[in-house]
Parts: sequence; C-alpha cells; structure tokens
Amino acid sequence: MNELVSGGEASDEIRVLHVDDDAALGELVATSLERVNDRLSVETVQSADAGLDALADAAFDCVVSDYDMPGRDGIEFLRVLRATHPRVPFILYTGKGSEEVASDAITAGASDYLQKEGSIDHYGVLANRIVTLVEHERAETTMNDVQRLFSELADRTTDVLWLVSAEWEEVVFINDAYEDVFGQPRERLEANPRAFLEPVAPADRERLEAAIDALGEGVSMDIEVGVAAPDGTTRDVWIKAEPITDESGAVTHLGGFTRDVTERTERERELASAERQYRAMFEDPNILVGVLEPDGVVRDINQTAMEYIEGDLDDVLGEPFAETPWWGDDDALRADVDEWVARAAAGEYVEFEADITGTDRMRTVSGTFRPVRDDDGTVTAIIVSDRDITERTDRERELERYEAYLERSTDIVTVLEADGTVKYQSPSVTRTLGYESGELVGSNGFGIVHPDDIDELRAAFLDLVEEPGGTVIEEARFRAADGEWRWLEVRGRNHLDHPVIRGVVTNNRDITERKRNERELVRVRDLLEKTERIADVGGWEIDAETMDVFWSENLFDILGIEGDEEPPLEGALDVYHEEDRPIVANAVEAALEDGESFDIEVRFLTPSEDVRWLRVQGVPVLEDGAVVTLRGAVQDVTEQKRDERELTRQNERLEEFASVVSHDLRNPLNVASGYLDLARETSDSDALAEVERAHERMNDLIDDLLTLARTGDHVREETALDLAGVAEDAWRHVPTGSATLEIASTTTVYADRSLLQQLLENLFRNAVEHGSAGPPSPTPEHAVEQASTDSRREGGTGGEHGGDEGTVTVTVAARPDGFVVADDGPGIPAEARERVFDAGYSTSEAGTGFGLAITERCADAHGWTVRVTESERGGARFEFTDVRTS
Repeated sequence: MNELVSGGEASDEIRVLHVDDDAALGELVATSLERVNDRLSVETVQSADAGLDALADAAFDCVVSDYDMPGRDGIEFLRVLRATHPRVPFILYTGKGSEEVASDAITAGASDYLQKEGSIDHYGVLANRIVTLVEHERAETTMNDVQRLFSELADRTTDVLWLVSAEWEEVVFINDAYEDVFGQPRERLEANPRAFLEPVAPADRERLEAAIDALGEGVSMDIEVGVAAPDGTTRDVWIKAEPITDESGAVTHLGGFTRDVTERTERERELASAERQYRAMFEDPNILVGVLEPDGVVRDINQTAMEYIEGDLDDVLGEPFAETPWWGDDDALRADVDEWVARAAAGEYVEFEADITGTDRMRTVSGTFRPVRDDDGTVTAIIVSDRDITERTDRERELERYEAYLERSTDIVTVLEADGTVKYQSPSVTRTLGYESGELVGSNGFGIVHPDDIDELRAAFLDLVEEPGGTVIEEARFRAADGEWRWLEVRGRNHLDHPVIRGVVTNNRDITERKRNERELVRVRDLLEKTERIADVGGWEIDAETMDVFWSENLFDILGIEGDEEPPLEGALDVYHEEDRPIVANAVEAALEDGESFDIEVRFLTPSEDVRWLRVQGVPVLEDGAVVTLRGAVQDVTEQKRDERELTRQNERLEEFASVVSHDLRNPLNVASGYLDLARETSDSDALAEVERAHERMNDLIDDLLTLARTGDHVREETALDLAGVAEDAWRHVPTGSATLEIASTTTVYADRSLLQQLLENLFRNAVEHGSAGPPSPTPEHAVEQASTDSRREGGTGGEHGGDEGTVTVTVAARPDGFVVADDGPGIPAEARERVFDAGYSTSEAGTGFGLAITERCADAHGWTVRVTESERGGARFEFTDVRTS
C-alpha cells in the first residue's frame, strides 16, 4: 500500500484545528490530512483570534498553526493558547521557518515544528506527527490520572498497604488501615515487624510463616488467613505480596497489601471491569481497506484484507473490484458490488454488509464505499473500508436461537446482579409463576422467596458470588403472582466476570409436583414402616438384573440380624433351615424366570439356634412381559404353626371324645327305648308317653352336643355361594310345618357351604319351634320359594324363645355387609338377647339350648359378627355383618 493509507489501527476520532491565513491552502491541508488518515477531522480558520474563538467553543485534540499571519503570528498565538490550554499538542507548521523560529516555538511550548512542503507525501508525515502527539498526550494524561488516583487510594483505602525490608526487620511503610484489620497500633508493628502474626489464627500461622519465608526467597505470596479481631470474632483476610529486587536480582524489599475478604470480590469485579475497559480501548478489530479507481479497478488493498484470500497483492491490483476473490462465485453479490462502486463514483457515501470469502469460511463484513474528491469536487478515488463482523453476526444468530429456546423453554432463566437484583428473566416466568415478562426486572430476586427458605438460598448465593465460574444447586419455594408457593430447583452459575453477561445466571425449574410426590413417598414409606412393625411383617426385594437384595428394617428385626446391610442373594438364603433352603431357592427362581407368585412356609434358624417358622410370599413385577423386580413379605408364623398343631391335637381328642360319648350315651338310650316298647305291649299308661318324650329330648341333646363339638373354629375353604340357593336347601332339610320362607333379596356370600347351611337350618328350626302353634310337618316339595325350618322331632311347640299360636314366616334378606334372617314370631325378650348364644340356654323346656350356640360357632368360624334384635314384625331378627359378599 502507498503512503496515502495510514497504518494505524486506532478508530477514535482526532479533531484538529488548522490556523492559516491562506484559506485555499488551509482547505488543501485539511482535505489532504483527512484523506491520509480517516481518523482526522480538520477544521480550518484564517487567524489566531479566530483560532482562540474556536478553541473556546469546542474541544480539539491538536492545533496546527502557520507562523507568519496578520495580527498575532503563530508564536504569539501559542503563548496566548498555553494560558488556557497548557497540554493540547501544538505544531508550528510554516513555510518560512528558521532555527530561531523553531527555537522560539519550542520555548513557547510548541509540541513540534514542521516546515511546509508541496508534495502529497508530506501530508502523511504531518498526519503521523499529529496522531503521535495526540496519542502521547492521551497516554500521559491517563498515567497522571492513574498516579493521582493511586495516591488518593493509598490515603483512603481500607486495605493494609505495606513495605518491609527483605529480612522483615524494618517496616518501610504501613498505612492506617493496619490498625483496623489487625487490631494493633502501628507502633507495635514498627517496633516488631512480625507482630502482625500474633492475631493470626493458630491453624493458619504456620502456613503464613512458610509463605513469608518463601517471599523472602523471591516467591510471590497469595494467601488467605484468619485474623482475630478485638471483639473476639475472626475475620478472613487476603494477603498478596511480591518481592522487590535490585538490578542484580537480589531481593531487597517485600511489599504488598492485606485486604478484608468481604470487600475482595467487589474490588476484583471492579478491577476486572477496568481491565476489560482498558483492553476495549486498545484492542481494535481488524480493518479491511482498499483504494479503487472511480471505475472500480483496484488501486491498492491492505494486508489485512489479503489475509482473507489465497494469492498476493499483484493478483488483484488492476482488476475490477467486483471480480476479485473476496466475492466468490456469487453473481448477485458481484452485481451489488458494481452498484456500490457506481454509487460511490457518483459521490454517494455507501454503507454495505456482505458475506465474503475467507481462508477458513465465509466471513461477514460491514463497511463503506467512500468517494474521494479533488478540489473541483470530482471523485478521483473510492476508499473501501470494512470490518469483519462475523463473530458479531454469529453471536446475533446464536442469540436469536437462544431467544427462541428461551421463548419455548419451560424453565425460567434469570440473570442476577451480585446483590440479587434481577437483570433479566426469560418469558417462561409467565407460564411458571404468572408474572408478566419483565415485571420482576429491577427488583431483588429474594423478595419472592419463602421466608423459611430465604436464609439458606441467600447464603448459597453469596458463596456463589465469591466463586467466579462456580455453580450451585438449591431448592426453594417462590411466590407466584396468584400468591401460591411453588417449588423451584435453582441451578446457578457465576458469570459476573463474563464480559457480556456480568451476572449470576440461574436456571429455575418448577419441581412443585415432584416435591409433592416426594412428600407423599416419605409419608407412604413412613406408613409402610409403621404398618410393618404393627403387623410384624418384613418386606424384601430382589433386582432381577443385578440380583441385589433389599430388606426392610423390620425384616432385620424379625430375623434377629443386627446391622443394616443386606447380604447377597446366596447369603440371604442361608438364613433359612438347611432342609428348607431348596424350597425358597426354587420359589425365587421360578418367580424370576416365569413370573410366578409364591406363598410358602419354611423354617429358619435364629442367631441363638432356635428354629422358627416363616411365611414367605413373593410377587414378581413385570415390564413388557419380563420380570424386573421380585418383591415380597416375610411374617413369623411360629406361634400360628404351634396353634395349628395344638388345634389339630385338640380336634383329634374332641372327635375321639364325641365318638365315645355318642356310643356310651346312645347304647343305654337304645336299651331304654327297647324296654319302653316292651312295656307298651303290656300297659297303655300315660306315663309311657312321658318316658318316650324324655327319650326323644335326650336324643336331641346328644345330636346337638355332637354338632357343637364337631363345628370347627376355622373355615377350611370358602367358595362363592348364592345366599338364596343355600337358604332354600336348608329349608328343605328342616321340618317346617305350615311355616313359610320368604327370600326378600339375595347376594353372593363367600363361605363354607356346610357351615352356612348348618347356620341357616338352626335359625329356621329355632323360628319354627318358637313361632308355630301346631306341630311341624314335613315341607312339601313345591314350598321352596316360601319355606320354613325343620324340627328334629314332631309336635313340639316350645323352643329357645317362646311364641304365640299361629303360623310363622321366616325372611332372608341381603344387606351391604352381610345378610339377615328374621321371623314374625313372638321374638326374644331384650333381657335375654345377650344369653341366647350361650350353650344350654333356652327359654323353652322343649329346647336343648344348643341351636343358637351352634349358629354363633358357625359365624365365628367365618369371622362374621352376629347380633340379635327385634324384627319389623316384632319377631326375632338375626343380623350377620363383616361378611365377604359381591
């Protein structure tokens, strides 16, 4: 590139005031300077007084003045100028120069002296002098400001600034902040430079002394320690120090600062911000610059632009700009370039943005086609300048994608300041919490946190603020717009140092439903644990994939095993009796392979070698037809097994007793009946009839005693039975005379058929015996829809409850939890209802007193509850509840 193009990269404008009494020359100089360097903006005036007026009205970065002018010459102008603008760069630019003039100018405060020349290259020299002086002045001003600010900082800072000798024998400098941080007077430190170690926490002292020794050997120190404050508390301080060396590299002094950690983060943030601003000022993006002829032919291109294509400068010089490699093979874009060139050649300032070819990928640039005119206003050249904005456009496109994601995300994305102020919140806050988009921006984010959660959440946030790049996950309740509290999972990351974000970013997910489920799970687990203990049942589980075993806490207690770590599957089988282990193993194997449930009873050995019985149940859990888990329960049934064995022995003895009683009682009774028949052959005494009735009563007593003795306490097998059908069968087996059976309603009852029929027969017999006036007669075959009970003997009118003369109706009806048997006989007196189920109790001389006792025994065997009350017609009503029906 030729000298008309500046090699500088700075982009900030430099305003130049040019003072020259020759207006034409002043215009030429201004135009030439602006062509040479597009950073320069030149304003021209024709006298020193006009220059002073211009400086009073506006700010200029540099003044370029002619020497020989009417009125005040250039040096007199400079002297007046220095009274009000002592630091603005001043170049004496004259065609009548001499060493004396130059010396006077420098003495008067001129920054530079330059003689006018007629060549265009000379304007490049002048432009470079201007830029150099202005940049130097700006840098010097910045340095002076920094020095002044540092001096004020040393006086005002709360940090401890210190400087000591290399051997730590002399305190060269210490500021007043030492007393606030270490709680000691400065005089104590000056007398003993190591006195600051005294308030250091004992746990940190050895580490700090090692760092001090290393500092003396030239190793930087950066350490945090605890320091005891005068009020008894401990504050954390940050000590950072560097060794100071002489020209030979020997450490001569040690200097540094000590800072209270509570202020450290904010100061680091300020320092990082200042550093970013500094870099932003001096790190300028690449600029692509080219010079074209008015017809678009390339006159020159800078090296930055050449780095975007393969080839060298000679390949593009003299070529139409639209046909150079930057535009690729895009005919439409080439046509746009020709149009931009034509518009610039016509005097228009053309802005553009385009995708051009790069060495690695297509790059996006933004720039201008700027016409360059001569004194006549004719366009003599076109300056093309543009910047690579690929990263910016990529970020914009990425931001558009992110914004689209945020628009559709169910999570709330929030950006917070270090103090918790909301900087940004994604639109999903409306869907989740009901707040309008932007409604919470500017408010403190902790303002909607539940009072019970705010302390823990704020503490976690403050810790996160202290850790650049750190992350945290917390759960807390937040108040929605409608006042409801919703649980959010907050995932935060510290981006305070990010040049764009500068905040703490949190991703907030609504977990209200999950929290409800967790609470319900805890409740269910607690309920299950308590239920297990109440029922004395233990739970277990086997993972079908890993074969890992899980035992509930109560199972450990049942097995008498201490500890809370489950054994492997083989070890779990070892708790069972050696002879029963194959039973358990086979049941588990079949359940895992075939999905078969099992219910087995096996023995196990307690730690004290006692043998006990367990009922082990297992139920497979299937997914897509495959067993994924096997779950079950264990119950100690040792006592039940003992009871069953004892019951079996008792039943055997009872059956033996009943057989003996039946034989020993019936034989004498049969003998007596035989002699009664012989007596009737020789006598017709009425006393013989009484003897016969006594025999019949004895026979009934024997039958009832045997039935009562043989009625079990447990049901062997329950089946689904139609209540009406069983009632009709029972009615047919009982002599009922003129009594009738009425089936008001029916239901399905789960019961032992024999016991249920026995129960109904006894109730029917009781109703007929105590409710009919005449002797019962056999039931006709067609009287099934309305029936009555049977009596084991004919002609009796008494029973377990007495009744008036007449015909009795017995009603059977279903109820939601069982069934009812009622009659319209004389009923049972209220004072006798508590005793009617006692064995041997009867309100009639003819009754045995065992019929209702057998009824209650049948009900108890099923687990039913029976209650006697008065029917709607004044008779007896027997209610059976806790009955399994459907």
